[in-house]
Amino acid sequence: MVEGRDFRSGDDAPSLDAGDHPVAGVGIVNEAFARYYFAGRSPVGRRVSMRQAKDVDAPLDIIGVVADTAYRHVREPMRPIVFVPYGNVGDGVLLVRSAGDPVALAPTLGRLLRRQWPEARVREIRPAADFIATQMVVERLLARLTGVFAGLGLLLAGIGLYAVVNDAVIQRRKEIGVRIALGAQSVDVARHVTVGALVLVGLGLVAGLGGGVAFGRVIGALLFQVAPTEPGALARPLVILAVVFAVASLPPVLRAVRTDPVETLRNDG
Repeated sequence: MVEGRDFRSGDDAPSLDAGDHPVAGVGIVNEAFARYYFAGRSPVGRRVSMRQAKDVDAPLDIIGVVADTAYRHVREPMRPIVFVPYGNVGDGVLLVRSAGDPVALAPTLGRLLRRQWPEARVREIRPAADFIATQMVVERLLARLTGVFAGLGLLLAGIGLYAVVNDAVIQRRKEIGVRIALGAQSVDVARHVTVGALVLVGLGLVAGLGGGVAFGRVIGALLFQVAPTEPGALARPLVILAVVFAVASLPPVLRAVRTDPVETLRNDG
């Protein structure tokens, strides 16, 4: 509830009597209804007409306002909705909020429903998470597929980075031996053999982030409640690629740091 009150015992929905004459009722509207019909002003206490039959309307007094929620699909725009007291309908869906496990509550809920409405037949009791999961099947499938391709891409990137750093160590083995013999520190040696790979990583990050921002609208259409330009969405690839670079560079860097200058110069001499 955003404003007003909830339904109470004795509240009825707008209807027609036995003579097809309109009978006033009450209802609760959502925020989209208030924005659309009342320009955002408070609709509580206002009266509107609700269609009951062809060319026949019944008065509806608005008693409350609730927050907007998706009605059929999670991606649909928020539409004006009016909620009225439960009446004599053939089929309906009852939403129950529980503090604990909703699945464990199902048997008790079924008994309470049958006690309250003996004529009602409960077809099934399902947690709302099942409906949401059904709505997100496509998004979950895309997430898994892109996750697999991203993993393969990271693996290839790691192999490529390892090859670049390892080649730098092999090609500069004599130079590394001379540097160590002259007193070069391990940090200097590591920086010397990884500078080329660092340039490639930097170029890849700039190109990847630039492409992600440029195609933000296209990417955003595949996401739900996640913006492609969110700081977290941009920071995670940087951290992941940095970790991949560190893991791929570690073996050749350790080999370079442990180079024996005497043996290296003797073999290459």
